[in-house]
Amino acid sequence: EVPESSDAEIAESGVVQDVVTRDLTNLDPADLLVRERRERLKLRLARDIRAQTDVPVARVLLTDFTIR
Repeated sequence: EVPESSDAEIAESGVVQDVVTRDLTNLDPADLLVRERRERLKLRLARDIRAQTDVPVARVLLTDFTIR
């Protein structure tokens, strides 16, 4: 969740997608199923997005996912 998008944030959306993909790839399913682990994952995603972009992250929401 970010404030209204600016041109700079739109330009960095690919970097944000890369960070999310990297952080979510090969996760242990428990990282999404166990509340404490899911909250740590959301904090890590926000930290990594802030570290690698200028996008102001308000919070990370995991709204829809499938675990196989």
